[in-house]
Amino acid sequence: MADLDLCYLSIAEASRRIEAGVLSPLTLTEALYARIEETDGRLNSFVRLMRRSALAEARAAEERARTHSRRGPLDGLPIAVKDLFDTAGVVTAAGTGAYRERVPLEDATAVRRLRDAGAVILGKTNTHELA
Repeated sequence: MADLDLCYLSIAEASRRIEAGVLSPLTLTEALYARIEETDGRLNSFVRLMRRSALAEARAAEERARTHSRRGPLDGLPIAVKDLFDTAGVVTAAGTGAYRERVPLEDATAVRRLRDAGAVILGKTNTHELA
């Protein structure tokens, strides 16, 4: 399957392929980053990418898949979070200059639950000021 095709898998299909051992969370994450690099200059979707931590999360998910110890159907699936959601150690500006240097110490509940489920956080997406 071409890398571009990986970008269009449904969450359910990607999860099934990871579970079956025919899709690597790392390969999927790298394909999505390639697509982001190709298109985001035009779309301006992301305000911040979290490549280093995402690749580490994908490697950990790949190991869990390899040892049949996935945390659930989201384990190894790349996802982006809106820049409204606090993400520990990552600038969370909520689209406003007033928060441009704000780095929360803890994840928002939604982000924590995604991480606990093994999701791979790609980065933070753009938002209207304070939404």
